[in-house]
Amino acid sequence: MYFFTYRAAHSGENRFPALWAALALGIAIGPAASAVFYVVARGLGAQVTRVAVGSGRMVRVWASPTRVVRLNTIPLSVRLNYLPRRERYGRDSRIVLATGVLTPALLGILEAVSLPAYAAPLCLCFALAYTSANALAVQPGTSRTAVARAFVTAPPEKDAMLAVPEYASLAHAVSATALGDLSASKDLLTGLRENPYTAGGSVLVEAAHQRIAGDYSASSRTLAGLLAPAPENQIPEDPVRGAAARTGALALSSLNAMLALERDPTLRDRAVPLAEKYLERYAKERGARAPQTLAMRTLLQLEKGELVTAAHMCRRQLSVAGTALDVAEALCTRARIEAARGDVRKAGATVARAGRIAPWYARVSVVHGRIITDVAAGVDLPASAPAVAAEAGLFDDPWSAPPS
Repeated sequence: MYFFTYRAAHSGENRFPALWAALALGIAIGPAASAVFYVVARGLGAQVTRVAVGSGRMVRVWASPTRVVRLNTIPLSVRLNYLPRRERYGRDSRIVLATGVLTPALLGILEAVSLPAYAAPLCLCFALAYTSANALAVQPGTSRTAVARAFVTAPPEKDAMLAVPEYASLAHAVSATALGDLSASKDLLTGLRENPYTAGGSVLVEAAHQRIAGDYSASSRTLAGLLAPAPENQIPEDPVRGAAARTGALALSSLNAMLALERDPTLRDRAVPLAEKYLERYAKERGARAPQTLAMRTLLQLEKGELVTAAHMCRRQLSVAGTALDVAEALCTRARIEAARGDVRKAGATVARAGRIAPWYARVSVVHGRIITDVAAGVDLPASAPAVAAEAGLFDDPWSAPPS
């Protein structure tokens, strides 16, 4: 930028207006490309599930049963998560990825053509930066970049999400689960356990159904199928994604233990060691930064009485929430933190907000009851159902038979 302003100051004409226009147009490439991305995704029938405005520290999160919108401190870009139609999942995914890669470059060229020659390079620099950031971004669930996934076909071993047709059903089952439509999700899971590229994910979704219903013991037993060593493990395994599925199963087993502790405080001596063992083993793994692990870590700090740490982690949990279920999870934990700090009315409002977002989530009523039990005597909050005794298997050590 100094080069351009220096040349403008020592030239014979007033170049600053054009340079400022190039700067503004260059910055606008990001939001404009996101708008084009949104139009293309919606035109293909894809569902936009998450909108993140800007970067930096989270300012606020808005959530509805179908979409999560997050506003950050530097609102110069917009990132979208989308779910293509199941019938054309792979094709539409590639089209949307290609749109995200090519649109900033095309917008930069169009803007540069409309500017004087001395201002056009500044605009092209922004276009190059946005294009490179989009093209080289590594996509979640795979090690491939966006440009590679958009234009290069890969075998299932490298990109099962686009190469395996059944993966579309799994993606829609995950989305239906996060929306609380468990019946539709179960229908979509039919036959996915027989496919090695969707088996692990289908087990995680089934366990999520049971966790949403509040049956933490059944959820942990379902997850045990991913943790059993061969030949007892009858679930086919994708050699690339199998380790990630096991890490996810361990995280969810630990989360189940912490949620059971929330419902029945007498389980503390069994739940806390299990969660600590998971963190000790997988603290440096990529899976340890997943929303489920973050939820479990926040609850663990809360149970230890570390309210300041728990509040910071809960804010982080809310900032990475991608679905209504994730937001409701974070709000339930926030309500417990607020109640522990003595702000019972605020806790009641927070858990009520969680109930409006995910009324089908059993944990909402549990948190209502926990607030009443702990500190809210006499406050007008609905009570939950009585605590259910933990069944056998909930606190079984998942490392007692490590996967081969």
